[in-house]
Amino acid sequence: MKLTRTTRTAQKAMNVRRSLRIAELNIRKESLAALALANSNNENSDIAAPKSGGGQKKRKPSVLCKEVSPEDGKEIKKRRTNNSKPILCPTKHSTNKKTRKENHFVDIPKGSEGVEVCISFDTTGSMYACLDEVRRSVKATIKRLFKDIPFIRIALVAHGDYGDERTTYLIKTLDHTNDEKALVDWVNDVECTSGFDCDECYELVLRDVQSLSWSPTCTNRSLVLIGDANPHPLTPKNRNPYQIDWRKEAHKLK
Repeated sequence: MKLTRTTRTAQKAMNVRRSLRIAELNIRKESLAALALANSNNENSDIAAPKSGGGQKKRKPSVLCKEVSPEDGKEIKKRRTNNSKPILCPTKHSTNKKTRKENHFVDIPKGSEGVEVCISFDTTGSMYACLDEVRRSVKATIKRLFKDIPFIRIALVAHGDYGDERTTYLIKTLDHTNDEKALVDWVNDVECTSGFDCDECYELVLRDVQSLSWSPTCTNRSLVLIGDANPHPLTPKNRNPYQIDWRKEAHKLK
């Protein structure tokens, strides 16, 4: 059965939504795992040095709390220490719609390095039909991430292809920021491009995102690429003018 253009567009839009949700869940999962590890390290180092009079300063007992993983609903046990601060994260909800309240608080240790994310999306001709859906999904993802993960910084990239440099733009970036409004406005205002050939400049995106202001101490980093084509191979040279090997650039991001 042949798919109509409308059906293909609807499927592409659905894939965009699904992919962003999967990426979002992975970002949450990684941030929660990092917080659990940092909390554990914080507890191990939270014993004061012995006083000259002998003995050690007693630490107040921690409080055990339960939470639910957003992926599979399983309970995750975490210890809330008196040396930590509350943060936001997904937790179990009440099944009663009238009284249901979302409790997003878990613990974050002092000195946490936060989370950094870059979201890149293709604005070329093949993405025209679902670009509005891309904008809606990216904005919704930004809002949820800011709601659920404190100390998060997000960067944005929009790109066309090499031929667009003469007419609209090749690549645009908004560096890492915690300004939610600035991010949403940027997504709303970014223009469409053309593309010109089947492959797109994902290899350039992989190279350029390395120059964003990633914090050197932050290990919770994620890059989300949204597109519907392949990066350019090294040949022919006129289609990859900077001779960027996307495999090497992807390896550098690990």
